Amino acid sequence: MKKQDFMKKYPVSLQDLIISPSVFRENFPFAQNLPYPGLHHLRDICEYANYTYGALRTSVSRIIKAKSLDFFFDEKKTKRFRLTKTQQNVSEVLSADIGDTKDFSIVIFSFSTAQEKQRRDARFLLQAYGFRLFAQNTYIRSKIKKAPFENSLREYGLINNVFIFDCLDPKTVEFKKRLLSQFEMEKRQKQINTFYADLNQFLPADLDAVEFSRRLIYAGPVYYNICFANAIPIPENYFSEKFLIKELKQYFNIILEKRGKDFSTYYLNIENQGAKR
Repeated sequence: MKKQDFMKKYPVSLQDLIISPSVFRENFPFAQNLPYPGLHHLRDICEYANYTYGALRTSVSRIIKAKSLDFFFDEKKTKRFRLTKTQQNVSEVLSADIGDTKDFSIVIFSFSTAQEKQRRDARFLLQAYGFRLFAQNTYIRSKIKKAPFENSLREYGLINNVFIFDCLDPKTVEFKKRLLSQFEMEKRQKQINTFYADLNQFLPADLDAVEFSRRLIYAGPVYYNICFANAIPIPENYFSEKFLIKELKQYFNIILEKRGKDFSTYYLNIENQGAKR
């Protein structure tokens, strides 16, 4: 699939692109020894996606002010970017969710009328962790790794208002039928399978290291939004064999096992170019 066609079909916001290099740097073992991304890394991927440098700088300031991305200065006084604690916790959950999860996690929250900000924060966290509204003040998803989620609740001061429970799958035909009726399964299956096919075409084996890496960084936020933040929040054993969600969730690990060195080469080339500016 051509770059322009994929980007038109799967647009990525400037904020998501700015965060994406940090996600790859901090979540894949081969990248742990790479420098944290600097503005030069962000500029490369954003200009690749046709965002201007001026728009990038303005957006970075807003994102940092909103505490949606963290930063520090290294020993050479270069500004480096890294994920916030909440983003690190979300990434830990995402890494553990590779498509074979069984059972459920249910979240229930309770706030007073005066606690509207806390209610908004809770909804933000629940969406970030892939929970979906199931009933009034009740959210569901496939079984989650609880510790990172609870760390985020403590960070936001919500640990006494938001309660999470692990629930066993009753494995009855009636329950399955009722649960599946809550979600547009056929529509979601088509979306997931189409994206999986498009992703394979967008990242063919014959791409050079630079083009492969840029496309990978661009595709990362698309994957997160489709497969995690807006996923059907039920275990994969509820899906038909034609539903390629497990294959999609394992995709990035597999492709980076094959081409991690190419990504590192690209990343360090951008690092060296930034040092010369």
